[in-house]
Amino acid sequence: MDTMRPRDFDDIAALEQPSILAAMWRYRWLVLVIVASIAMLGLLAQEVIPAGYSAEAELFVEDPAASNPFDTAAAVARTTDTQRYVADQVEILETNAVAEEASQLLGARGFVWSPDDVTASRTITSSRDVNLITVTFDADSPEAAAAGANSIVEAYQKVRTAQV
Repeated sequence: MDTMRPRDFDDIAALEQPSILAAMWRYRWLVLVIVASIAMLGLLAQEVIPAGYSAEAELFVEDPAASNPFDTAAAVARTTDTQRYVADQVEILETNAVAEEASQLLGARGFVWSPDDVTASRTITSSRDVNLITVTFDADSPEAAAAGANSIVEAYQKVRTAQV
């Protein structure tokens, strides 16, 4: 019978080779110190690094000139015109006039932000497929982030109304 044969040297050597668990057990105090140090560094980083908050406001814009949706002959021209209109609205949102107005609106809400701070804290993105513009505002508190995003949208509406 094969089960009664003596073990080969390779079988015994394989059983006696050190494993990762055996090494961890042998150096258990070192492993414990490393794990505790990493946990303490994580907790310290959580306390030291300030929390950042971000708020988003979305604008759905539509070109007033493209008001007839049943005009199939101008559908292709309308698509490129709509993309250009959205890009123009993003440019308006990024102007200094909107940043200055948003800074004033934030001041009225109790937050002190200069127009340069408003410009540095906001991100404006648009989608090619949808007439959607997203305004993102980063701040140190959730209230300031929400107020910043809303102030930029209100400032945009005021600037657009003044242009018309």
